[in-house]
Amino acid sequence: MRTNRITVLWMFAGLLLALAAPFAAFSAELDFEGTFENRRLDDGKWYLKQIHQPAIQQDIVRSGAYALRLSGRPEFTCRQGRPPGICMRNQIRLGTKYRLKAGTPAWYGFSLRVEGKVPRRGSIRTILAEWKEHGGASPFAALRYDNGVLHLSVQDNRCRSLVTMGWEQAEALTASTASADIKPNCRDRLNIEAAQPLPDPHGRWVDLAVFIKRDLVDGIVEIWADGKFIGRVTGPIGNDAKTRCREDRQCLARTDPTQYFKAGIYADICASPGIEAGGEDVRFCRDGDIAVYLDNIRRGNSRQEVDPTLLDPR
Repeated sequence: MRTNRITVLWMFAGLLLALAAPFAAFSAELDFEGTFENRRLDDGKWYLKQIHQPAIQQDIVRSGAYALRLSGRPEFTCRQGRPPGICMRNQIRLGTKYRLKAGTPAWYGFSLRVEGKVPRRGSIRTILAEWKEHGGASPFAALRYDNGVLHLSVQDNRCRSLVTMGWEQAEALTASTASADIKPNCRDRLNIEAAQPLPDPHGRWVDLAVFIKRDLVDGIVEIWADGKFIGRVTGPIGNDAKTRCREDRQCLARTDPTQYFKAGIYADICASPGIEAGGEDVRFCRDGDIAVYLDNIRRGNSRQEVDPTLLDPR
């Protein structure tokens, strides 16, 4: 009888391990703190394969003595194998071990600043921060900066919606919704509460706190800036397996998709053909470099744990 009990216990333990196995790829810990005071980017804490010439500098900082500078340059091509001059990427993201199970609710806080030449026309696609699922789909939530207008978008499969922005000129933000496979402005599926505009991070620090709950039915994204409530959106937010994985069989076979956060620069070099720039149908391109500064990157269970304005009031 004793032997049988031991056997049953071992079988039960094995079953628990088998059930837990799919979740071993991401962290059970929400807490993450990424300041740059140690003057290095630790491999493992950060995913560094999409970052180019990062500068931990002390000339422009939000808190402490150091902050991260990421520059946007045409030679920092956005995808492996793509030629320079199409799009550029220079992003930092939380390390693989800090991925969360898709749908895990979490608060994210960070300080953001933009320097350099920012196109004010042409609506060139520019993403400064994004939340993505495992797979190749567009981010289900993103902070974009077309025409120098900071704004938040969310996506439900092929439906992308503009939630809140810096100033009331939605027609200027065509790159946020214009795409061959994206249906723009499907706002009827969402409940949107926009309290006030987002501040412009060009030449100044903006403290951001964002609550993310990816859910294909009852998702939530809430955003605060400089200690003020900006807006909230609820409804279907995220991409299903077919949209995320496309034809990737390995991706489709996963039953435990993960989500991750990254920030920096992901941008086109030129506006999409056919987008009007300044009233003329021209191919508008960037003129000069852009730089993004990041500080106080945190993730936690509450806004009080991550909001830079609350943790280090100015």
